[in-house]
Amino acid sequence: MKEIASARAFVGNWIQDVILMCNLKPIESWKKWQDEFGNKLTITTKKVFIITKNKNQTDNYTSDLFVKSTRELVEQNSYWKMDYINSTTIVTWFIGNDGRLRIFYGEKSFAPLLSGIDILRQIAVSYRNESQEVINSEKIFLYPEFVPIKIVLSNLNED
Repeated sequence: MKEIASARAFVGNWIQDVILMCNLKPIESWKKWQDEFGNKLTITTKKVFIITKNKNQTDNYTSDLFVKSTRELVEQNSYWKMDYINSTTIVTWFIGNDGRLRIFYGEKSFAPLLSGIDILRQIAVSYRNESQEVINSEKIFLYPEFVPIKIVLSNLNED
């Protein structure tokens, strides 16, 4: 797809993984993308990323077979995960065997694009690592009520 190639040339290779994992489709040009829930990603000429949440995402169509699945079922059908852990909450991102990114905040799932570009970039550059690692969470912003303790990345296919 030429829009992905244009975005990759402008931003870097990691943006292709974000586009594919979040199942984004171009709207208007390679600078504007939309997920199945109506959330939008805009890439400005200064390489600033703007994510706009669709406030009316009640009954949008999705081709994701796991969109209403439990956290356990998603984990069973995933090959990679990242946990964001503090003293009371775990937020988990999974990359499914189908290549889709899914996020759970507790037991509730959310559109992965709403994770923010810093987290999506971190996932795109680290998901190919073979082993578990802990990354620095100081520069990652997710929800204001979190005080991160650690972020753990895991390959679920390890024996």
